[in-house]
Amino acid sequence: MANPFDPYGPVTEMEKFFGRAEYVQEILSGIRTPVSYAVIGGRRIGKTSLLNYIVRKIELKNQSSSDLTLIPVDISLHGTTPRSRRAFFNTLIKKLVGCLNTQHNSGLSPQAFMLPSVSEDDFDLDVVLELLLDIIQQSMAGLGDIRIVFLIDEIEYLMDKPFADDLISNLRHIISNHPVRENISFVMFGDRYLYEIADIKGSPLENVIRTLQLRAFNERESFELIHTPTGNRLEQNLAQNIVQLSNGHLCIIQHLMYRLVESDLTLTKAIDLQNACADFLQKSRIFHHWLKHFTDLDKRVYYAFARYEDKDSASFSFPIIHSMFPSESLSDCLDKLFYYGLLHKPTSDSYHAIIGLFAEWFRTRFSETAENLTFNLDLNAYNECLDAVKKRYSRQESDAKGKALENLARLLLGSCVGLTVETRVNTASGEIDLLVHNQNRTHPFLSMLGEYFICECKNWEKKAGVQLIQTFVHRIKTFECTLGLYFSKRGITGNIAANAKKEIHDLYRDEKRFFVVLTLDDLNSIGQGRDFLEMLEEKKRDIQFQRI
Repeated sequence: MANPFDPYGPVTEMEKFFGRAEYVQEILSGIRTPVSYAVIGGRRIGKTSLLNYIVRKIELKNQSSSDLTLIPVDISLHGTTPRSRRAFFNTLIKKLVGCLNTQHNSGLSPQAFMLPSVSEDDFDLDVVLELLLDIIQQSMAGLGDIRIVFLIDEIEYLMDKPFADDLISNLRHIISNHPVRENISFVMFGDRYLYEIADIKGSPLENVIRTLQLRAFNERESFELIHTPTGNRLEQNLAQNIVQLSNGHLCIIQHLMYRLVESDLTLTKAIDLQNACADFLQKSRIFHHWLKHFTDLDKRVYYAFARYEDKDSASFSFPIIHSMFPSESLSDCLDKLFYYGLLHKPTSDSYHAIIGLFAEWFRTRFSETAENLTFNLDLNAYNECLDAVKKRYSRQESDAKGKALENLARLLLGSCVGLTVETRVNTASGEIDLLVHNQNRTHPFLSMLGEYFICECKNWEKKAGVQLIQTFVHRIKTFECTLGLYFSKRGITGNIAANAKKEIHDLYRDEKRFFVVLTLDDLNSIGQGRDFLEMLEEKKRDIQFQRI
């Protein structure tokens, strides 16, 4: 059979178009009202295929309905970007007249509807509106009620033009104010530039155009695209692998299936799918295109998700992500990753990674950044906190003295990816200075610590004695923690055979739980650049091999 998949271009034949039912229904219903739309999606997500399908659906509706005639006018701006507003509207009008003449034998003279040649400064929108009204009135005389639908593809090619702002204002006026709006809809397809002019609060087209975010295929749509053109000849387990690898990105499904159809699908094995994936990564530039638009923050945030091979682990709430990356640009970064179909947003306050071929490619490409992403301490802020710990306090300032060490510990722990810190938590057995929630599943040390561990902070000028250590040991056991961190400015008393240090040794020997002490000397070395996590691992080994 002829290969039904095309990895390189948009779908042009209706029988090869799958999915998007809710988008098609929304647009076909809205343009009758008429409503204008901004259809927003990343590269190769299927925007042009959707446009082509809607045009064909409109043409079929016109054949079966007589109450309203829809006039689809599709225009791609890729490679033919107008150089002025006059050129843009001339293109729209010329294409409209052509559609009316070829599809409905309207007999309109193209020369009668040409805009006069003027400079950009002398451009007059009223002239355009008069021509459109004239076209509408002449067409309605023969066709009855009509709706003209301008479907404009890749509108982002206009956004860097010097006349872009004025053009968007003109479109707003047509859509929202002028009488022609009763007979005209715009359906514009584009990327994040369209999002910026249509969906952001205060943007030029806000409230006058309805935005549709074009997502990747869901599982049902993906299986439909895989199985229907091939008559269910591909084994279900391999189809499931393709769905997981592609996560609904049409360009990936199309490429993988195109390669597999070249062989006998009924004989396709896992190795054939691996080869198809390798072929995709070698020939397709889509991942590189996405990456071109990533800032350093985008890469670091996505890596925090993508390094989890288990999709159930690659899930974070916004507060946790913010604790990892406290940047004013974080919301924009997450929106971008969601826009590219790389994150899901199951609730308004949580995100989880879409683990598939892009995540695997990204992990391999950026594995060298893993250490930088695990621990990201702002040394200037840290040393300011450290100075506050070293400061001499009066007796009346005892609370400020205690908080100084807590603040330093919170900053230090919060600089580890996957850790979030809650301060002064009340429990039945007393107050916990710091409760640490650990969601890191990749770092060799952090991943073995369990979901929670506790910390105590003693900003004292003397060593902590055995009774204090016994109390903290009891809490470690009570809360079933693998680790307890004890920040004690002057350390603890005793040795391995007696007093406080013996308690630490016995805790590991009997229950394999770690009681790690961090002194002022340790904190000073971190302020001078010592890696905090390496220090914790070393202290763990010291306890394990009785070197404390």
